Formats: sequence, structure tokens, C-alpha cells
Amino acid sequence: MCSRCGRAFPVKDEVPILVPPGTSMDGARWEGKEAEIAEWVPRHFAKPQWSIRSSLERDFITAAQATQGIVLDVASGPAGSFCVQVMSDGRTDRVLAMSDLGTPVMLAWRKHLRQVGWGDRCSNLVFDARRMPFRDGSVATIASALGFGNITRNKLAYADAARVLPPGGRMLDVVRLYEEGGPTQRHLVKVGHAGAAWSDYAALLEGLGFAIQRSEVACTGRGKSDPGDGLPLGDEVWEHRMVFAVRR
Repeated sequence: MCSRCGRAFPVKDEVPILVPPGTSMDGARWEGKEAEIAEWVPRHFAKPQWSIRSSLERDFITAAQATQGIVLDVASGPAGSFCVQVMSDGRTDRVLAMSDLGTPVMLAWRKHLRQVGWGDRCSNLVFDARRMPFRDGSVATIASALGFGNITRNKLAYADAARVLPPGGRMLDVVRLYEEGGPTQRHLVKVGHAGAAWSDYAALLEGLGFAIQRSEVACTGRGKSDPGDGLPLGDEVWEHRMVFAVRR
């Protein structure tokens, strides 16, 4: 029961479904794929034992591991972002909250985390990241590995991330960006998407009260990087950039 609005939300297999009526479900693409998700989750849970490819990724994980309190992973998806790596040190003064708008994804993760004995140190929540169910300044660290990029009108999600982080709270983000002045940048700016070009993304974070401490390119490419969303629109260069930011 929400004390502010008085609305009751269901809990299914230990997973709170915190999605108000009327929420746009444009980012929830997992219904009907329960069998595939049940296979993907254990595979991605095991994969991190050998998947760290760079010192930059290790720094990203180490920064999240330094958290005392809640680490909120936004739009974890079946791959689970860097959640497994963050929690693999066994510390108990940190709680990982995995989240997604897709209920089947969080149900599968919750089941597997219980099976491997991680149930007490991890939680799983279904919610819209554009309306996070957290009090102002209540989350110590927000992390996401390309998760914000899967949220339509994700400028709203970044604004809510700024709301739930206290001064000194950290945001660790992997974002996909495109060429300055290209058709993809123009399109994404028009539809309210933060991950257009670096100038747009950096200006948004700074306007929301973040200080960007570090930003490095993790990988680059040209042409279609994700056939599922058809981006970039043209034969453009794209990059995945890791960003370390602190809430002022």
C-alpha cells in the first residue's frame, strides 16, 4: 500500500509490481517470452565469471561495490546489467535492487537469485523508471548498463534518478551515443531521448545537478548497432560510453 496515494500494488512471488494504472508499457517487451527468459537468466548469472573485458568495466563495478546502502539497477533486463559482478563479493552492507518494467524478467531473476542463495542481498522490483517508487534522496547509487536507453522518453527517467539520489549519491551509466549533427541525434532529441550525442547527454546531466567525474568510450562501431530498434538511422558512428557522475 502506497502511503502517499493510498493505492495497493500486488506482490507476485516476492516481486512487487509497482506499476500505476495508465502507465505506458512501451518498454515492457517480455510478455510471452517466459520460456526464453527462464533460460537466459541462469546463463547471464554464470557468464560474469569470465566476461569482464577491460579495466574500465572493473572500475565501474568497483565504484558500485563501494556503496553502503541501496544500489538500484535501472532496466536490468534478462542480461542483468553488471548486477552479478557487483554482488559477487558477498558483502552484506549493500542491497542490490534490480528493476525492469517487464514483470516476467523480474520474476525469473527473483526465482534464480533465491535458488543460488542471493535472495537476502538482492531484491527485484517491477516499475516505470520514469516514476521510481523511492523517496527523495533515498538511493545511494544508481547503475545501468544501457538500460536507460531502452526507456522511451528517458529524459524523464534521468530526472527521477536525480530526485532519488542524495547529494553525493552516484550514478554509473553505460550509454549509447551517436554522431553530433547526424540524423539519429536530431531524431532522438525530438522524441525526448537523452542518449543522442555526447553534448546532449552531458548537458542533461549537468542541468539535473550531476557533476560528471569521468567519461570514457568503452567501444565504438558504425551502422546498425541494434537491429531491434533500427539505430542509428544512417551509416553513422556510434559509441558506448561509461559515465561516472555524482549528484551535487
